[in-house]
Amino acid sequence: MVDHTFNSKGLAALGSRPLFQLTEAVRPGPCSPVHPIEGFRRELWKGPKGERVPLLAISVSQEKIMDLFLALLEPLGNIVDVILESTHGPDGTPTPSGRQGRDLTRKMIDLPIFSSHCLEYEDLLLNDGCTGISVISSRARRKGLIREVQLDEHKTIIIYSEKLISFQKILESFQIGRQDNMRLLLEGDHLHRSSVRHMDQFGEFASVLGAEAKSC
Repeated sequence: MVDHTFNSKGLAALGSRPLFQLTEAVRPGPCSPVHPIEGFRRELWKGPKGERVPLLAISVSQEKIMDLFLALLEPLGNIVDVILESTHGPDGTPTPSGRQGRDLTRKMIDLPIFSSHCLEYEDLLLNDGCTGISVISSRARRKGLIREVQLDEHKTIIIYSEKLISFQKILESFQIGRQDNMRLLLEGDHLHRSSVRHMDQFGEFASVLGAEAKSC
């Protein structure tokens, strides 16, 4: 059986820190120097029009991802917009690197209802390397602000917001510390994993949410 746990200082340090459990979605490549650890980094996102928005990049072990993701949605408000992101190929396997996937959008959904659907499709969201999801505050969007929580296909949680304090308090409650020098799994050589089953689940999830492709 393949061991999917990692320790930040390698095998010699096993037992000195809690092990980091990977999901089934992504695996480090054979030459990857990245050993995933738990923590978050603060960064600054720079948009194509000169926008500058603070962000948090968060790495947590598999058993914490869904609870933390749902908790981080609370500061977005009771009504959210959702973007489902897929890079599934026709046979369910990941599309070649660099090929654009497809996005499906559902606007104005009640957060408790959406959170319930996420729990129903937890396997898809955690273990499919071709599925990502972005959740946007509808209220902030109407005001021209950016407030978004993303669980990407690498199972990294990324938050974009002008104010990050409420999100950082949630991270503190989960005992997730700041790690400015940590490297994310996506920053090294890595392999995405998916299947026809997950591709079918993606379609079901999109249907349940009422998410559709944007019309031209």
